[in-house]
Amino acid sequence: MASSNACGRHISISAHLAGYSDRMSYYVMDESEVILGVAEDGVVEAASKIIRSRRPRILLIYVCCSTYISGLDNERLRQRVKSENSDTEVLVVDMNPVAADTHNPPAVATQKKILGLLDFTDVRDDIVNLIGSDAAPDAECELYPLLKGCGVKEVKHLTLCRTYDDFLRMGMAGTNLVLSVKAMSAAKEISNARHIPLLPTYSVDRVKDHYRRLSESLGVSFDLDKYAKSAEDHVRKVSDMVKGMTVSVGSMATERPFDLARSLVNYGFDVRSVFHSGISKSEREDLEYLQARIPDLKVYDCGDPAMSSMVGKCGSVDIAIGFNAAYFTMAQRSVDIVQDRGLFGFYGIERLMDKIEESIESPTDFHRQVENANLVI
Repeated sequence: MASSNACGRHISISAHLAGYSDRMSYYVMDESEVILGVAEDGVVEAASKIIRSRRPRILLIYVCCSTYISGLDNERLRQRVKSENSDTEVLVVDMNPVAADTHNPPAVATQKKILGLLDFTDVRDDIVNLIGSDAAPDAECELYPLLKGCGVKEVKHLTLCRTYDDFLRMGMAGTNLVLSVKAMSAAKEISNARHIPLLPTYSVDRVKDHYRRLSESLGVSFDLDKYAKSAEDHVRKVSDMVKGMTVSVGSMATERPFDLARSLVNYGFDVRSVFHSGISKSEREDLEYLQARIPDLKVYDCGDPAMSSMVGKCGSVDIAIGFNAAYFTMAQRSVDIVQDRGLFGFYGIERLMDKIEESIESPTDFHRQVENANLVI
């Protein structure tokens, strides 16, 4: 990672907490390198040193926003490192928050570059990729037995790959299930494999629709009755428990907080506020639905600088789902879910309800949850 001191410190702490610091190296630029425009030379030297000592199959160079002040060019940087180390694949990935509001924000660009390494020339129908999400659905998710039951032999996700060759094998998948809006653009660029958007949702009806579209695309049928009933039973149980309690939803729990809020409202939950980090096109309709149903719903943009002075001033609620919602509302009960991690389908709804029930019966200190999630704030 090539960055200034502050960014490097933040990422290094996160890497240590998450247990992957052994795979990270840092090149910290000083002010003179940025001003004189010579930071690129230092990054090339540092990258080449790593390659010579560790001989990796691939090296990802993450560059932060301060490098652009020095005139750094990503493609030129990649070519310089590659020219000196031809046996190693080299990717240069932006970590530029200025691009967050563009059509190609860092998370989207990263998905394009990583998936762009795969060769989808020779694909197989019995291999399915799960792309876009930070983690694969938990092993207990119904998606796996349903796919296995229709002849799928391998379900692959980046985090399940043990080696670089295992990752490259993802290029043999005939179907890509897109589990995050971050990977939609990348999936559309893969011409030789079908892509099926199955974006995060906590609505039983929308999960059913996901599986309907999936079954139609694969030319199979799924028996969903037992999974749907189990999810609905969980919802009924917890919706009874939360009667008389107020709820806030935050984007640190899910990339689609308005979908989650709408689902909860339809289950009978009293949702008072939603904290978001940008409203995607896929959620506009959900927001309009909520505003029509709940005229006094409070909606907060966590990217607004004014939010720094809003801690404890965003209304009091009994339950917060998402660390940012818990932080700003100072709720006594915080639901321990981070970015839909491990959650999908009917299983995801069940786990959400289980987590809400846990927060009611055994409230957990918010700061302890942040530590357990390996977050650095």
